[in-house]
Amino acid sequence: MIVLDENIFGRVVINGLEAWYKGKVTSINNLRIDTVVKDEAVPTILRTVKQPTFLTTNVSDSSRMDE
Repeated sequence: MIVLDENIFGRVVINGLEAWYKGKVTSINNLRIDTVVKDEAVPTILRTVKQPTFLTTNVSDSSRMDE
């Protein structure tokens, strides 16, 4: 599963990923619906799904994924 950060959006990006990747492509916001997802909560949310690959353009987010 590819999980996109909230700052990555648009059908062009999602369609391109879905054409290339045969698994599920979703947004971090879809994993916690009707909630504002704070950066600190991302690692906890990602632990709720099987084998997520998190894509972000925010370098400070990716440095916290080891937590």
